[in-house]
Amino acid sequence: MALEATAMLEAQVMAQRFYGAFEQRFSGYGAIQAFFDNAAALLPIEQLQRMKNARNAQDIAFPILQKGTLSIITAHSCNILGTGPTSVRPQIADIVRGFEIKLYPMVHDNNMISMPEAFAQQMANGLRTVMTSLDTFGADRLEAGKSTSLATVDLPGVSIAANAYQIDFENADDLYFILPTILRKNDMNWWQHNNITNTEAMKRMLDYESYAANNQQNRRAVLEGTLPSSTGPFRHFVSNRIVPGAGIQELHYLVPFGGIGVFTYNHNDAVANRTGPNGQRFYTQTDNIFGIRWNVREEVVCEDLSEVYGPEFTAVYGTKWQFTANFVFIDAYSSDNTRANLKVEVLKAAA
Repeated sequence: MALEATAMLEAQVMAQRFYGAFEQRFSGYGAIQAFFDNAAALLPIEQLQRMKNARNAQDIAFPILQKGTLSIITAHSCNILGTGPTSVRPQIADIVRGFEIKLYPMVHDNNMISMPEAFAQQMANGLRTVMTSLDTFGADRLEAGKSTSLATVDLPGVSIAANAYQIDFENADDLYFILPTILRKNDMNWWQHNNITNTEAMKRMLDYESYAANNQQNRRAVLEGTLPSSTGPFRHFVSNRIVPGAGIQELHYLVPFGGIGVFTYNHNDAVANRTGPNGQRFYTQTDNIFGIRWNVREEVVCEDLSEVYGPEFTAVYGTKWQFTANFVFIDAYSSDNTRANLKVEVLKAAA
């Protein structure tokens, strides 16, 4: 029995959805995901939002007590000098990222692709574009925020060059045996660490992971950092936007849990659902893919589309949407060149 026209149309649309699945795929965004996943341990989001709403400005500042070295007393004395604490208010600037969508209901009337489906596809395009941009920004932020004061590590094949630990090719297979020493020599004894790395590093990670607990050597436990002598478990993040330099096979940023973070906040007009000129309205909407709460500016327009669609489209109603959000990137504060971010490189084999 033949399908009815509407059923045939739905079948065609579903076929298009499956056929276009590869076209609509997302990348892995490990760099920005690490910032998102660590944010809650770095600063309570409620505190950031309260500070931002109170100031309604583009910069955020909050006081931090600096570390210091106090004088050692070697004898009893009635003369007490002492020193008080020192506080600073580092400025933290945010960035704005977003995208825009424009659709016309008349274009999708009796069309195989409905307007809701077109909106969803454009939404996915916007999210993909923004996440790629944020992932690139996150990778650049990791590089800019690396420690420039590294403790010496006396292990075979480990050296320091250009503010990075370098593991030579001959000792590269011992990488995850070396990383705990690097962390401890820099006084990073947190219970959990992030390993944010390039995609090529997965080969070595899979090699360690393939040695499970029932093997003679449990290299998987070394990779995960769950052995008693480990500094703590690792969380691994992989990104195509982390790109090693010339002669480097793997690039790793080691960051204690809560050492980095990214926070989002919304425009006051959007939060208050205010209306504007020309039928504009403002509100917030959370996407169901990455869970980001967006400011949405919506406006109805009337435009001439006859050059594209023909004479029946000289005056066509449409809707424009602008999605934006403010992203605040924060690194754990440090008053000197020691940072909560260690850069580690694995060298390629000599040519």
